[in-house]
Amino acid sequence: MSRTQKMTTKAVQSSFDRESGDDFINLLEIKLPTEDEPLRFVNKAITRLVGEDGFELEDQYGTPAYGCMHKGKHYFFLPFAMPLPTSEAGQAPKASLELNNLTRIMMPYIREIKGRPDVRIIVVHTSDLDAVQAEFTGLQITNFDYNDESITADLGMNMLTDTAYPAHNYTPDWCPGMF
Repeated sequence: MSRTQKMTTKAVQSSFDRESGDDFINLLEIKLPTEDEPLRFVNKAITRLVGEDGFELEDQYGTPAYGCMHKGKHYFFLPFAMPLPTSEAGQAPKASLELNNLTRIMMPYIREIKGRPDVRIIVVHTSDLDAVQAEFTGLQITNFDYNDESITADLGMNMLTDTAYPAHNYTPDWCPGMF
């Protein structure tokens, strides 16, 4: 997240209000290695989505699609939570993404994933859905864990600590001036 990014006035005001009708929501973009466009989700059902033709969007079962529009893109409602990152001694901090009550629906899709999907998290305020309050990029899904009730995806980054240091050995081929 950029330190120079500023929150909008309405977002700051609703943060300090005791009661406010506006809220912060998370937008989630998952870019699969096999797809051109990312999958776009929002963690709160804001409105019913309307297509370019003016008709309300529906899923494959005829259920109305809820979500929001952000900068001209549809974000579909998917109930997910993002617990605070954990920090354990000797390990890099880990963040996770939890999907509740969706195991039966999501598992066929998860089993088809090849490679590590890239993840982008955008925090917006409901008073202005196009104004980005915070943005987290460079994340990847490193692992999936599931049980009967929930799916948990571990989020990580490419760590420089995973690469060997120094990358080269001091041999005559790499360092001819030393020999």
